[in-house]
Amino acid sequence: MKNYVVAGLAMSSFALVAPANADIISIEADAQYWFASASGEHRVGDFTTVGNDWDSDGQMRLSLALEHFLPLIPNAKVTSQSLEFDAAREGQLAARSDLGHETFTLYYAPLNNDLVTVQFGASLMRLRGSINELGNDTAAVSQSISEDIGMAYLRASAGLPLTGFSIVGQGQFSVGSDNDVYDIEAAIRYRFLETVLDGHIGVGYRDMQMQLNKNSSFATDYSFKGPFVNLTVRF
Repeated sequence: MKNYVVAGLAMSSFALVAPANADIISIEADAQYWFASASGEHRVGDFTTVGNDWDSDGQMRLSLALEHFLPLIPNAKVTSQSLEFDAAREGQLAARSDLGHETFTLYYAPLNNDLVTVQFGASLMRLRGSINELGNDTAAVSQSISEDIGMAYLRASAGLPLTGFSIVGQGQFSVGSDNDVYDIEAAIRYRFLETVLDGHIGVGYRDMQMQLNKNSSFATDYSFKGPFVNLTVRF
């Protein structure tokens, strides 16, 4: 739940100012439920996982974006992502990983209309988590993770005229870091609401990789993949 605090506070603050600035500011709130399957391994101390059977748990992402009319000042987005998985070896619970994180993005939107949108910018992923070996076949070990990872950000969408449907793709990629992280997704959306509020529902697929290299005694090589559903409201 701690991963939702930042997004929740931001939603409350922006909602208070939106009515007074409806003509010059737009707010977009998005909730995504991700049916993610995990795979991969980690190294903690002298122990490297072998034969982990990772579970497939649903993960939640909350996002809030603030866009404005000022051309030289970037727009802003804050995202909170849960990412918690258990691993079994030989039928017994053996490890737990928590890679939940917040991502802060500044971006420009040179195209932003009902048919085509293009966004590009930079993000900072703040990863505060842990990996725990529970001691079934090795001594119990706990490794905390605290990483700030710079990333490039790109998003684009295209509407299908007169249908209410659109396709959207988004990607973030680590830059200037020993860590190798990417997060890409694609979806098809349907606009079900077009009044003072714009509402979209969508389904898509997401692929995320986390190769973290903190030091010689700790590293991860994780992959998370799976379909998702999401709800977006813009006002």
